[in-house]
Amino acid sequence: MKKTVEASKGSPKDKKEMSLAELRQYLSLADRKDSKYYSVLIEYHKKFSISFACFFLGFLAVPLGLLSSRAKRSFGLGLGLIFFLLYYLLLSAGNVFGETGVYPPVIGMWVPNMVMGGIGLYLFKRAVNERPIQVDFFPDLMKRLAFRLKGRKAVSSEQ
Repeated sequence: MKKTVEASKGSPKDKKEMSLAELRQYLSLADRKDSKYYSVLIEYHKKFSISFACFFLGFLAVPLGLLSSRAKRSFGLGLGLIFFLLYYLLLSAGNVFGETGVYPPVIGMWVPNMVMGGIGLYLFKRAVNERPIQVDFFPDLMKRLAFRLKGRKAVSSEQ
């Protein structure tokens, strides 16, 4: 007879309520790799990756804090919010793709940390070498994009 992960009352626990040992037990006793298996595996890795996200996002905040002393104070805060939104989007995409089995849940939960850590390491290295962090590319990018769109509209209207 197979063991199941159950609460003290006898009803099955939700994956978010399970401890690490219970998650490991469920994963080792699972018959097939279905959507429930992948969601439990995601929950298992999420317990670790979210904890490390604090470290990686904090590591990213240091160069942004140094940048804000030279620029407007709210600019570093705005960039921090943009990076947090990027992290959240990457984590959500990893969650969706990991649950469906498109790629391994391990990748889905740890890639956002690696991306934020890589960006943080790059910005930290530039800050240590006292090189300016170029963040004024966004207005230039928008101008070039608008120019290209206007050029395409002009060509399509002539045809």
